[in-house]
Amino acid sequence: MKKKKNIQCFEWGYIEWIYEPDPGSFLNNMSIGITTILPNKRQNKHIHYGDEQFIYVLSGEGTQQIGNKLTEVKPKQIHHMEAGIIHETINNRDKPIKHILISIPANYDQSIPFKKEKHGLAEKNDIFDENITVNDEIRYIFDRIITPLNMPVTIFDKEGKKVIQGGKYPDICMQKCITESNDSSCPIYALKGEYDAPHYTNTSAYICPHGLTVLNNPIMLNNKNIGIIKGGHIRTTVEDFDSKENIVPKGTVNAILLQLKNLSENIQNYYIFKNEEIKLNKQEIIFEETIKLAKEKMLNIQVSNHFLFNTLNALAGMAVKEGAYGTYQSILDMSRMLRYTSNSENSSVKLKDEIQYIQNYINLQKLRYGDKLNVIMDISPDILASNIPFNCLQPIVENCFIHGFQNMKDEMIISISGMHSENEIIIEIKDNGIGVDKDTLETIREKIINYEKYSLRGLLMTYSKLRLYFGGDFKFLIDSTKNNGMSAKIIYNF
Repeated sequence: MKKKKNIQCFEWGYIEWIYEPDPGSFLNNMSIGITTILPNKRQNKHIHYGDEQFIYVLSGEGTQQIGNKLTEVKPKQIHHMEAGIIHETINNRDKPIKHILISIPANYDQSIPFKKEKHGLAEKNDIFDENITVNDEIRYIFDRIITPLNMPVTIFDKEGKKVIQGGKYPDICMQKCITESNDSSCPIYALKGEYDAPHYTNTSAYICPHGLTVLNNPIMLNNKNIGIIKGGHIRTTVEDFDSKENIVPKGTVNAILLQLKNLSENIQNYYIFKNEEIKLNKQEIIFEETIKLAKEKMLNIQVSNHFLFNTLNALAGMAVKEGAYGTYQSILDMSRMLRYTSNSENSSVKLKDEIQYIQNYINLQKLRYGDKLNVIMDISPDILASNIPFNCLQPIVENCFIHGFQNMKDEMIISISGMHSENEIIIEIKDNGIGVDKDTLETIREKIINYEKYSLRGLLMTYSKLRLYFGGDFKFLIDSTKNNGMSAKIIYNF
């Protein structure tokens, strides 16, 4: 596979990657590229290991197979490929096919909360042995992360003994190396060298004698090796080997690497959690703090993904009007928003940063609504340095578009104000949308009070973040009348 800057070349064409994940962040995990399939070429059948993909066709026509379904490829179409599904695109025309490609790791979990149950090891007075062993919770972590990848992954302890194995091997593995009675006969599984822990603590890879890449990710605990994750068995190079497997795009490789690292860190966190549970004998405190942190991180991920899907059509429409390269700036605007979410390691941010994030979001919405959208901001400068839960205002603004402006033909107005009164800060977001009647308003208020019973979206997501950060020391007031808009007001101490 030849690489030139951020262009990845294949026999059938190339992908220009215009946005790639930050390797130092778990929140920022999406890859965006412009794919070009050359005339009279075919992107041979391949499987999307480890990632789900969305494509928006910019130009060109052809045919494609997704799973067992054969469809035409035409401009303005949106297609979704789940992880593990077969995909093939055929360009049988004289013009190239171009599409926007968005690749996201499948079933990505920032952190997996652990069940609070008594196990044999937990009842001892000593610490866990520093060697990975299988139990129900380790199996649960493995299945939760690895099953969606639909590819072979195996965990070994530090002595090289297989602990857990999952996934199906490619045909070339079964033909050349693997037997049903001995799935450890993979030559890379038996290989030990300078790129294994403890000499090397980062992700590495080997290419097997038949041309497949096997990825290695060590599992470290207290700077000591307790095991290693090996898997993938994917083709990443065009060099002449026995393997006829299709080359896996860089976006998919990134997704697989992210999931293997995610698995390693979740196992590491599991042992840290259990060791602290034994030493401190404070199971309730550790459990509650773990769940709280997991909730905060998962809420941030939900906001990013929720916004991604709601913005995809606007970006795609812009692409058709301006051409593929004219969309770069719009996609980069979107990437700045995602960068903001990935850079926030804390549960709170300055209000000025949250307002800037909303402004970026509004800029993207104007791609769709143009001059029809009018946003009025009036934020008192003396409250901009105050702290607020990370990404708690954007879901309210997004709610205006999803519900308030539904089927509206007139001017859409959003007012965002912030001020302080005595010892309180008051932030209000209101629209001139369709509003709701009295009964619906009471239902919304009831759901907010009992937010833990419902899926956390929109106003419920905002309330849950406020609750996690402020405890009970804040107010979240919702008001609306039919055909007269809706308002959401947040009040907290200055």
